[in-house]
Amino acid sequence: MNVVIVCADCRGKSQVDESSLGGMVQCPLCGKPTVAALPAAVPLLSLDDDAPASGVASAPRVPDRVPTPPRTPLRKGIYAFISLLLTIAIMGGIYAAFRYGDGQIPDRSWLTFTPPGEKSSIRMPGESTVERIPAEGFASQGGQRFRVHRWFEKADAEFGWVDLDATKAVASRFDDLVAALRDRKVKRLDGKLTGESRVNFVVKNRKFEVRQYLIDLPKGKAVMQIYFDPDIERLKFQTVRTLEPHTLVLDIPTGWDLKGPPLSVEVPVEVRQMHVEPGQSLRLYFAIASGKNVTRETPWVPKFLGSLVPE
Repeated sequence: MNVVIVCADCRGKSQVDESSLGGMVQCPLCGKPTVAALPAAVPLLSLDDDAPASGVASAPRVPDRVPTPPRTPLRKGIYAFISLLLTIAIMGGIYAAFRYGDGQIPDRSWLTFTPPGEKSSIRMPGESTVERIPAEGFASQGGQRFRVHRWFEKADAEFGWVDLDATKAVASRFDDLVAALRDRKVKRLDGKLTGESRVNFVVKNRKFEVRQYLIDLPKGKAVMQIYFDPDIERLKFQTVRTLEPHTLVLDIPTGWDLKGPPLSVEVPVEVRQMHVEPGQSLRLYFAIASGKNVTRETPWVPKFLGSLVPE
């Protein structure tokens, strides 16, 4: 039986007897000796890529994706920097979520605030906005208030004063003047008074009368203090002289009787009184700390309320 062989030199095909396979034969096409060997099998194409033809070695499979080239030092640095930024952002977000609305104001936010044209000062947690207080209530001449709103901590700090007509204020009780201001503040805050106490407050060798109030708000709490200097010697007084009628009782003698019937006579008598000179005023200071989680024990509250330095 003849079989087809391929010449190793000219690659021509010829037929030889099957018994000659594996031996040396002469190629009838080029005349050169060659080994009688069967040609290499050609793989048959299959409709199933994953199933090679039976008896035929499968060709190497081309990968679906091109391998990613190795990272250079620059690319590694960029990836590391991006990863660091993402880590910082995530940690910052977690920290902000826990801190938001906790009512704790950081120390770096505090500054000494002196109102324009005034000598008084107080520590405030940031830049403040100013608002005029109209004259309302007994003896009031109006005033000013300064407010700092801390949106992240959900806290507010307010400081201000109300000037009182000195003539009317001296003739009134201190508690009545303070109560009037207190009630106006509680009403403006839409709050409810829940506690009251006296606070010792001495600054520049001056002892102030101070009342502290605890107030419940619709969305939190507030601590308010009202300060008043009871020393009226700082005011200027004037002496007013007036003639007021005074009744004298005289005994009129009759005859030898040196003591007769009494006789009432009206005579003018000078009376001296001290009056406050017109145009002077007394000042009630106030400071209010409020917020969602604000109490009397909140660290920044006593720092704020105790930092007032009056004129």
